[in-house]
Amino acid sequence: MIEIVEPGAVVESSFDGIMERLERAGRTCYQSDANISDESAEKFIRNIIKRGHESVIEHESISVRIICDRSCSHQIVRSRLCSFSQESQRYVRVVKPKLIITDVDSVIEAYRRGLSCKRIAVLSETFTEWEIYKILVDHDIKRRQHGSRGLVYHDFFDALDTPEKAYLLGMILADGNISKDAQLGITQCSDYIWYLKRMCQEYIQPELNLHEDNGNCQRIQIHSKQMCSALQRYGIVPNKSYMMTSEDTEKLWSSIPPELLPDFLRGFLDGDGSIYFGLQKNQITKRHLVQWLGWDHTLVKIKEWCDLRYGSTKAQVNRIKECKNLWRYTISDPDIVEQVCNDMFQNFQYPFGNPMKTTRAIQQYCYDKPVFSAKGGMQVILPPSLLQTPSLWQWYQTMEETALSYSNLLLGGIKPEDARSVLPNAVKTEVFMTANLRQWRLMFQQRALNSHAQWQIRNIYKSLLDRFAEELPAIFGDLAEA
Repeated sequence: MIEIVEPGAVVESSFDGIMERLERAGRTCYQSDANISDESAEKFIRNIIKRGHESVIEHESISVRIICDRSCSHQIVRSRLCSFSQESQRYVRVVKPKLIITDVDSVIEAYRRGLSCKRIAVLSETFTEWEIYKILVDHDIKRRQHGSRGLVYHDFFDALDTPEKAYLLGMILADGNISKDAQLGITQCSDYIWYLKRMCQEYIQPELNLHEDNGNCQRIQIHSKQMCSALQRYGIVPNKSYMMTSEDTEKLWSSIPPELLPDFLRGFLDGDGSIYFGLQKNQITKRHLVQWLGWDHTLVKIKEWCDLRYGSTKAQVNRIKECKNLWRYTISDPDIVEQVCNDMFQNFQYPFGNPMKTTRAIQQYCYDKPVFSAKGGMQVILPPSLLQTPSLWQWYQTMEETALSYSNLLLGGIKPEDARSVLPNAVKTEVFMTANLRQWRLMFQQRALNSHAQWQIRNIYKSLLDRFAEELPAIFGDLAEA
């Protein structure tokens, strides 16, 4: 739904001949045209800048194209003595193009994309809900079952060949279930289920909704006989909390490619486990801990794998006294915990992981991980200060919800110039900017060389200063060396 883009700038003008033209302009003041030579321009311009005679360099201008977000562009266009041309927000792009529902074919296309008959009727303003239903019947369009919306990639679990599949399989083992009527469900705390919903939307069912569950939990529910059959082949059985046997666990473990087992373990940990780094009771020694909770036969397989891969973990699978069928396996050796985390987070990308558990590992080991970016989505700039913090999940969720709201407004017939009122400052924009060289010197001093300038505008202007200094050292060299 959103595409992460990097801020930056491109110089659109040529630097050729600038120094020579400035020298001719400047020597007019001193009636010294006779002193012009092939080598005189740089020395002359350097001297007049040193004396403060900067009005001469106003005679030449440079144009650049800046890519930034709207919050940054608001600051850029405040500069005086500049010319600006900025991208209109009418042209912000979103994943879903505007649907024009005026005929039978567009009704069928909209239904196949996941829109309900009621929603199509609202958007079309041509057909009633009953007329849409009749169109689907007359054209033998198979109706979706109640509670099912749009496309489902039923073959998602037919082969375990990606980190995402292994991760979701681990999550299903921990906090999921399959029912006899071919319903796949994942239940999670309402505070953390958003990223799972987004992950399932990306890979399994684009038009996916959450369902309320007991207490502070919500449930992801997908109807798919093919998917449930595949999971049962792997050993995930209905009513698995009581019916899953050690044989089922062996079948599951042998079904997962060895290179994807760390991703499976991270999914299982995000569902029924914990990760912790902090001081022990003596407030001196730092404690490292990775822990899984579950059935004894599942945890025994995890222990065997860890012992084989990392050496003896010096830990046992122990039953939790308060729970009849719940066991615990804890690794507390700092070196092994680090190796386990390195493996589990090798394929991680934001935001597809539990916010709190993921952040703890990333902050502890300073992982530099990519952020999922949807091609063709609403283009936004990601502030780097959000990386390695739980706040990134909140920011990402807000951006995606805003993109969806904007898309729905367009689908509802709202004009782009009105729909854009919901867009955030993080939306990418382009500014074509022209300024004379004296103004560029002032802006570089205020933004590239000012430690208090906002990160984005400082980085953009610093990259431009480096380019200007390389091409025109007599004018900008002193600033680049400051």
